[in-house]
Amino acid sequence: MDYAERRVLNLTLPLQIKGDYIELKSSWTKGGIRRIIPITNKEQRICLNEIKKICGNESLIPEEKSFIEQRNLYDRLTHNAGLYNLHGFRHAYAQRRYLELTAQFSKTNGWRSSLDGGKAHNKLNNYEKEIDLKVRAIIANELGHSRVSISKIYV
Repeated sequence: MDYAERRVLNLTLPLQIKGDYIELKSSWTKGGIRRIIPITNKEQRICLNEIKKICGNESLIPEEKSFIEQRNLYDRLTHNAGLYNLHGFRHAYAQRRYLELTAQFSKTNGWRSSLDGGKAHNKLNNYEKEIDLKVRAIIANELGHSRVSISKIYV
């Protein structure tokens, strides 16, 4: 990881790594909603270990800056680096989690969401619809939304 990549990582949201999940405190997030985000794979753990090397246990946002000031700096630096529309990472996360969670609940290989090339909701059988609803609720919560219906934007 080069200096520019480390600099971008250092400008992301504040987080607390707690064993097998990340906690975003409500005072740190858009809408003031606390988030618990599970760490589900080796790649996430590697990335988080790199972040810890850079920041230790300190916030990724310097004390002298507000969230919005840091977010504006992050946006400017990512744009300068040629990176745009990073909200797509939320969509990718939601779609990956959908596959993981459908696998977990169905005890199979799971299935892709309709926006990720899977079956349309009206093509799911009753068992799949039951799992789909549970999975969408979990994903909505992880993304900081209180309504399951918002997950249709992502999955």
